[in-house]
Amino acid sequence: MHGDPVTAKLMATSDSSEWQRVGRLELDFATDHPQGLIRVGDRWFLSTVRIPEGEPGSPDLSVPGDGYVIEVGREGGVGVERRRLLLSDGMAYHPGGIADDGANLYVPVSEYRPDSSCLIYKIDLETFQPVGDPVAFPDHIGALSIDQARRRIYGMSWASRRIYVWDYDWNLVYANKNPIENVAYQDIDFGGGSTLACGGVMTFDLNGMEINNGGIDLIDTNTWLPFHRIMISTKTHTGRLLTYNAFSHRLDYPDLHLLFVPDDDEDSQVEIFKV
Repeated sequence: MHGDPVTAKLMATSDSSEWQRVGRLELDFATDHPQGLIRVGDRWFLSTVRIPEGEPGSPDLSVPGDGYVIEVGREGGVGVERRRLLLSDGMAYHPGGIADDGANLYVPVSEYRPDSSCLIYKIDLETFQPVGDPVAFPDHIGALSIDQARRRIYGMSWASRRIYVWDYDWNLVYANKNPIENVAYQDIDFGGGSTLACGGVMTFDLNGMEINNGGIDLIDTNTWLPFHRIMISTKTHTGRLLTYNAFSHRLDYPDLHLLFVPDDDEDSQVEIFKV
């Protein structure tokens, strides 16, 4: 398990490690509120939600919004929109973290509230169109990741409260409460072996003061317990923690790049670090 190159690199990274920022990719299109990021070959895909505006500072959850998955190309130091697919069905319009099986992309699109419901879309990577009907599931799925070797699909609910595992036919083979209660995972990324890298944020009280921090947990999918945690306090120019939203990795051996898209709208950019 720990011999996998991605896992080994992350395990060698600690709270005191020097993270090397190696770039930022500006996103030259309407990004709205990014949720998931994944690389398939030399192509990138971003899921995002356009939230209906309600009272200042809060969404209007009484009307539908729009959920998208976007194919992102790169022109120099700028990310451009190649293709965009609208994935919404009434009040189910909030896409989560996305996954792939090599030929298809999987995008969970949920109602914008916990303990709700979800439609999981299968998108052909060549045609960029849905394949068949979406799979309905009775919970908000906030993130997906796939172990192609073991043919398992991993999912976590809103704020990672619950864990689900399906086979490739969407038969549920495992479901349980997440034993990790102090981190709300925002995106999950299969790292190889039996390891999920889970990026998220944690909030705790310190003498009456609310403290926020970010982190990446390495979780063994055999036990669903973390065996390594990297605390992350790095923030973007807006003051948002790196692990606030979309998170992914890219292994260009021997270098491991971690990619984050924490910010919304015109502030969105891909933050790229080498570890």
